[in-house]
Amino acid sequence: MRDLTLEEYLNIEKRDSLSGNWDFATENTQYTTHKFHPYPARMVPQIARRIILTFTNEEDVVLDPFCGSGTVLTESRLLGRNSIGIDINPLAILIANTKANPPSVEEIDKVFNGIKQRIEELRDGPDDKLKSLVNIPHFTNINYWFKDYAILRLAILREILRNELRNEGVKVSRFFWVCFAWTVRQVSNVRKKEYKLYRLPEDELKKFNPDIYSDFLNIVANYKDSVKEFWNSISDVGKNCYAIAMLGDSRNMHLKDESVDLIVTSPPYGDSRTTVAYGQFSRLQLCWLDYDEKYAKSIDEISLGGKLDAPYIIDVPSLKKTISEIREKSIKRALEAARFYYGLWKCMEEMYRVLDKKRVMAIVIANRSIRRVRVPTHQIIRELGEKLGMEHIRTIPRRIARKRLPWKNAPENIPGLKEATMAEEHIVILRKI
Repeated sequence: MRDLTLEEYLNIEKRDSLSGNWDFATENTQYTTHKFHPYPARMVPQIARRIILTFTNEEDVVLDPFCGSGTVLTESRLLGRNSIGIDINPLAILIANTKANPPSVEEIDKVFNGIKQRIEELRDGPDDKLKSLVNIPHFTNINYWFKDYAILRLAILREILRNELRNEGVKVSRFFWVCFAWTVRQVSNVRKKEYKLYRLPEDELKKFNPDIYSDFLNIVANYKDSVKEFWNSISDVGKNCYAIAMLGDSRNMHLKDESVDLIVTSPPYGDSRTTVAYGQFSRLQLCWLDYDEKYAKSIDEISLGGKLDAPYIIDVPSLKKTISEIREKSIKRALEAARFYYGLWKCMEEMYRVLDKKRVMAIVIANRSIRRVRVPTHQIIRELGEKLGMEHIRTIPRRIARKRLPWKNAPENIPGLKEATMAEEHIVILRKI
């Protein structure tokens, strides 16, 4: 790996500039496989693309230690960069690996025809007979989150996929399981466009009678078009590059020292209880995919700011000031915030360790409020990076135009008292000296 100078990084004649508009408000963010299975707080792919083009060469290694559904990995692969992603959520890993490593359209069609045929054979069968063909899953409140007929048909669809995919390769199998996972979410009784598990109101629930098989078939057909676009868009170098998403904890990455050329990531905001609940969003899909229910329920607790982190305040000015202000309003919330930023610090230590010298990490983050105290996370991240010995290149503000977040919430659970959530985020760019 050749060290790049800062001048080379910022040479606008050769690379995209860091200047200009980063909102991408009118851009299509659902191109190629980015359309697969919506996921909380997904990074805008154009942000990842611009950063990757600015700070790397082809065949460099890009790391996303909070990879989510794989936006950075997918963009890296399309642009001819190798990439590694880490996430604590198994659903994220499934989606990320599928988006960045889709099968060919021919591989999909080979299996899809058999699946469609089997669905047609069973579609109109009597329920009593169909129940004898499958094992109905049992997890907490399944009958609350799914209508009885939906449970049976999802179980049948799951059994069809198990049989049809038994002898298929991992890429095509992952593709169909991602389609199944999104079908589960779509046909559940959960309110749509929500992260948390809120049930549809009774009047809406009575009218809600999805066709499980048709929904699944439409999702497959739609995603197959995205796969075709992916393979038409990928660079020749990208076809031979690797993209690997691994289940793990970025507070303890099992990667070699100075082994990556760029880090691009968007960490959790530390607000799973009030805004972005990754674990709740994934729970039903994971249960239907036969993941351990106990683990599925624990994702938010073991993520940043959860039980694994100590309520220790790192000695940087912005963080100390912020925790002090929150403590005046709530000791409990101050401890929660300190726990989150301690976990983020441990992750940044690991990110610094694995990043090669003279290379860059770009962290996309929004500033949240805790007990009506605005938390300057972008400044805290800058100061944490500088504490590690990094050079701050630039912090770029941008409006959040499309990121799937509630615009208002009630963080103190007081009726009628709401405040705006994150409408702006920052891209903090640091370089390892």
